[in-house]
Amino acid sequence: MRRIFLVGALTLLVFPIQALAAGQCVQQAIAERTGLPADQIQVTDSETPLFVSFEDALAVGDHIRFDVRVDGETFLTEDLDLIADEAASTPADAPSSGKDLSLGDGALAATPVVELLAAQPARLGVLRRLAEQRDVQVITSHNGVTRAGIPWIDLAAQSETLRAGGVKPHAVVSTLTIKADTQPAQKDACTQQCDDEQYDCYLYRCGQFGSASCYNACDDQWLDCLEHCGICQPSSTTTTTYSIVSTVALNVFECRVDFPMFYGKGIYRAYDRTIKRTDTTTTTNSDCSQTVTTTVSYSHTYCFVFQYPSSGCYSVGTAFLC
Repeated sequence: MRRIFLVGALTLLVFPIQALAAGQCVQQAIAERTGLPADQIQVTDSETPLFVSFEDALAVGDHIRFDVRVDGETFLTEDLDLIADEAASTPADAPSSGKDLSLGDGALAATPVVELLAAQPARLGVLRRLAEQRDVQVITSHNGVTRAGIPWIDLAAQSETLRAGGVKPHAVVSTLTIKADTQPAQKDACTQQCDDEQYDCYLYRCGQFGSASCYNACDDQWLDCLEHCGICQPSSTTTTTYSIVSTVALNVFECRVDFPMFYGKGIYRAYDRTIKRTDTTTTTNSDCSQTVTTTVSYSHTYCFVFQYPSSGCYSVGTAFLC
């Protein structure tokens, strides 16, 4: 009983440490590719992606359009232009040659797959919820050739099969246009109210001899009010994020020693992690309509993940005995 307790306590101690090490492995791989300090790179687990496969080969320069329809009416349209991905090369953290790798750069890059709404997880979530109660279909076109609509449930099942296999989608530039909903008549009454509130702010909050910061606060409040009315200040922002979209176990094991002070010696298994980089530029127009342009690229890196502790282990082929 005492031994069982000690093993259980050891396992609880080691697993968080190794999980941290796996995360650092991904950060380090991105740092080496981008030249950024590893501690400045934030990596998250991606929301469950939706992958769409094509029978025909895909190539740089191809154009794809997704027409997503709910109960027969267009819900959104996404245009994708395929671009060149990162140079295919063996990552520095790849297991040594001669070991059995189940996946490789060439096989992953050749897969004719793209990701639907790769940078729009919230809208993807809305579609998933709609599909539970309504008829959601996705009509795709490849270089102008349209194919029959695919029911959402079938597309989701295909995507899960692809994700389990560690697919590496093509890099794309995505353009999604979001229309403003506020009607002109509603804007007029709303903006007049904003103007009145700004005047009251100047007069009663700041007064004749108010500070510049007080008047600036009134102006900021006025801009926020106009945005709720459907009138926005033109602007453009760009963000970059990294996320892990799939993790696939490889047939590679090693006896490793990490964190020796924390009993980190034992059996480790290699995992292939597909990493998605998303560069999103959101442009807001004066009528609050938005154009979201996203560049999505994929890479992958190998990380060894702790399996179970062992004070001494040796290999027989790819199987490890203790």
